[in-house]
Amino acid sequence: DEDELFWADSLKLRDDVNKALELARADKIIGKPLDAKVIIHVGDEAEQAMERVKKQHFEALFIVSETELAEGPGDGWAGTEFPGVSIEVKASEAPKCPRCWTHSADIGQDSDHPELCGRCARALKFRAE
Repeated sequence: DEDELFWADSLKLRDDVNKALELARADKIIGKPLDAKVIIHVGDEAEQAMERVKKQHFEALFIVSETELAEGPGDGWAGTEFPGVSIEVKASEAPKCPRCWTHSADIGQDSDHPELCGRCARALKFRAE
């Protein structure tokens, strides 16, 4: 069943990302997972499984601020649960929203709430209506 494969692969990838985040915290690259930008390098071996899960909202699944998919091998921790990927963790360079604590490039774009990310600004406007 496609749904079962989607969730099984998504959870395997999340396990590998969590391990990479743990290692990055131990190495003082990041403080909290929301401080992270996760780059998933997808090798040939992982292409088919990644096709199934790439519609996933990775930031929510991993509880990080930013994610990026990159083709081919790359630096980072080699996944054990989701073979064929390597996971690179960097500190996010985007500003941090004081409301949700995520780092986001769209902070400052809302004139009513310039200190907030777009998601939080929209939530406050919706709440006010």
